[in-house]
Amino acid sequence: MLAIGIYLILITAILTRFSSTIENGGDRTQFMYDLGQVLPISIIVFTVTAITARTFFRGLI
Repeated sequence: MLAIGIYLILITAILTRFSSTIENGGDRTQFMYDLGQVLPISIIVFTVTAITARTFFRGLI
């Protein structure tokens, strides 16, 4: 689960950097702002999904 969490953080940063560069031309301040908005949302979605899956599939494991 830790490896998937680290992967999530890295892929979020990479994709945010890519889209921010296309939209804003490599502005570092805008990239950090975008990352600050996107990263908490992706972590919340991952956490909720992991807890839901663990609760739902508890009887199967």
